[in-house]
Amino acid sequence: MFRRTDCHFSIDRSDKDVVKIKSSGVEYTSAMTNFLNGAEGKVYLDTASPRVCIRGPEDITTNDECDIGYELLPEESVFPFMELRAAAVDRRRCGQFISKKFNRKILDDMRRRIIAQLVTLIDAGVRHVILSAFGCGAFRNPANNVAVIYREEIEKRATHFDVVVFAIFHAGYGPGNFTPFQKVFLGFNGDDGVQSSFAAPVRDLPGK
Repeated sequence: MFRRTDCHFSIDRSDKDVVKIKSSGVEYTSAMTNFLNGAEGKVYLDTASPRVCIRGPEDITTNDECDIGYELLPEESVFPFMELRAAAVDRRRCGQFISKKFNRKILDDMRRRIIAQLVTLIDAGVRHVILSAFGCGAFRNPANNVAVIYREEIEKRATHFDVVVFAIFHAGYGPGNFTPFQKVFLGFNGDDGVQSSFAAPVRDLPGK
């Protein structure tokens, strides 16, 4: 998202409460990391300064190494949005096999972080939201588990939202996330057996 928008301008490198400058680059402070992890029951949401999306979907056909792969949107298609920034549990070091107890601990942590997202949105009065397959990409959280948590927690708070959309991106490798979310949310709006409420995945490659 940072490649397609002006989100990077929202990070003030002079703000020592948010970032720390290291020889290897810029990192969030421990306090900001805890905030994005939902440690206090909320996450980052900037309603005062909307971000702007200026680039379209990734074009993987380009061979130009100087091209970041995202074409500029025509002026009439540029749009503002409010950024919700949160961090998922990172499972990359967990290995393929973990104990049921440890897995439950991770799922409980993911639930806490997802609840923090929803509470943040509700407290800000945001009723239209686009979410993602939170942590199901590089961080390797199972899409089915994450989708179930989202459904359960959104159902508890459904009256606070008018529209909730999941934008599920498939990177072209690893297990797909679209189908697990589709299956878990089927019937959410009382449309059991009807799949018309789901758009086709952004990039659903054969065999993926």
